[in-house]
Amino acid sequence: MGVIEFRPDLKELIRLAAMSANEGKYVLCIHNLTDALKEAEKAEEKSAVYRCFSDMFAGMGNVVMARNALFRACVEADKGGYYSLSYEKFLPFEEIVEDDDELPVPDGDTILGYNDVYNYFITGQYEKGLDILCELPPDIKCLDEVIGVLYDAIADGKKIDLSAYAYKLLILAGLFSIRSGDFVRVMLQGCTVTRSLMTDGIKFFVDEISDKRILSDIGEAFVTEEEYECAEICFTKILEGCEIDEVALFYKAAINYHNGNEKEGDKFWNRYKLAYKRFGAPTEIFERMFERKIVPEYGTIPSVFVKEDAELLIRGAREDEEIKLEAENTLAYASEGTLLRTLRELDPKNPVIYEAYAKTLISPFVSESRKRKLISELLKSGYEGRVAVAFENKGVIFDCIKFSVKSNRALWHSVYERVSSGIICTEGFLPYRPSFLAAAIRMFAKKCSDAKIEVNIDDVSFLCTIMATHYNDRAKKDTNIGWISGLVPPLSPEELKRGLNKFPPEVLGL
Repeated sequence: MGVIEFRPDLKELIRLAAMSANEGKYVLCIHNLTDALKEAEKAEEKSAVYRCFSDMFAGMGNVVMARNALFRACVEADKGGYYSLSYEKFLPFEEIVEDDDELPVPDGDTILGYNDVYNYFITGQYEKGLDILCELPPDIKCLDEVIGVLYDAIADGKKIDLSAYAYKLLILAGLFSIRSGDFVRVMLQGCTVTRSLMTDGIKFFVDEISDKRILSDIGEAFVTEEEYECAEICFTKILEGCEIDEVALFYKAAINYHNGNEKEGDKFWNRYKLAYKRFGAPTEIFERMFERKIVPEYGTIPSVFVKEDAELLIRGAREDEEIKLEAENTLAYASEGTLLRTLRELDPKNPVIYEAYAKTLISPFVSESRKRKLISELLKSGYEGRVAVAFENKGVIFDCIKFSVKSNRALWHSVYERVSSGIICTEGFLPYRPSFLAAAIRMFAKKCSDAKIEVNIDDVSFLCTIMATHYNDRAKKDTNIGWISGLVPPLSPEELKRGLNKFPPEVLGL
């Protein structure tokens, strides 16, 4: 008798994934979507799978990953031209809703009292501020403001002894520790009594917290203070509600590796990689840190862990996969100095190197400032082709072209690069048309040449402002596009005066 093998097709896999997500079985959902991606051959099919990933992440409250997965769906379905997906307008972050009935609105005396506490804390007069704070009735929003200042001071290395105020802070702890990771951090660092309250009462606090974002923040506070047992209690509860929570999985793995529980650490780490490696999580770098028994702050990667990647990358002569991984790590996480030295050796027109650029630019784990730097580098290199970038508030897909001009190439290329970067990275909606910008700059350069105006490096900022203004003005004509501020850094009064004196109206009138 033959064996009947059940092999669901793409539509069936997507349906099974949706059912799993609705039931909160996210691991099963990811397995189905991973299989669906293997089955997907057409761009539209791959786009549909990533839209399902987005729905899954949105359903579990991970808005950053939901945004990124949705943008990847757009990239898969890309048909050319400029494209922009606004995250803020159509996929915003959820706000934490406070229960306004818990406490009455504070009266004027209470508000002024908290204001005095804030002023004392901000000026470093902690004892005076604590004296007042311990006499004030508790108010959630006001406490949040003043405790944040106190925590920042402690984080900056200020020594603040809370032992004389322990009794009053214990009373506040019952109300506030279930709402603020910063308050927990202050209590852990304040004195022995307040620290013991937080560690001994962890189970009570966890039972009272329903918002996983607050619970995660408090768990990270315990990690920072190396109270790993308390942190695990927080992250374990989070995983009971969502088995693939990004932060909880990471810390559960890291803490178990730190404690020598390799098998338990592998369980959580393999689940983390299943869910997030596909979307750019630097899992290989984290594993280097785990080997050293380090429990890192999630989202931060010390540049020392990628320094060797940059050195190997410069030496070259290895397999493409090794080069690509080293390039990804270096582009995303190397220090500024190491990055600049390495960029001189990398050619984005090399398919292996560009693949590393592409992965870095679309990753939600890479800082926006680093992505801006890489966009600038692509423009400098003369790369030609499609580029997709996932910023914090939007995703954009655009074309890069090679810019050329007959004379003073370096200067005019600098203008082209700076204005292009400003247009691409602006938070507002302004389509990037490189051919139009390049033609406008070449025309302006010719006008300057015909008028015998010698352009130099001191004019670049003024020229960038002129070209950005001209570009924005043309883009908004007969559209609903408005003026976009901050396309290029603002001019100083001296730069503006010098530019207007040097370039006559007939040259500026493009």
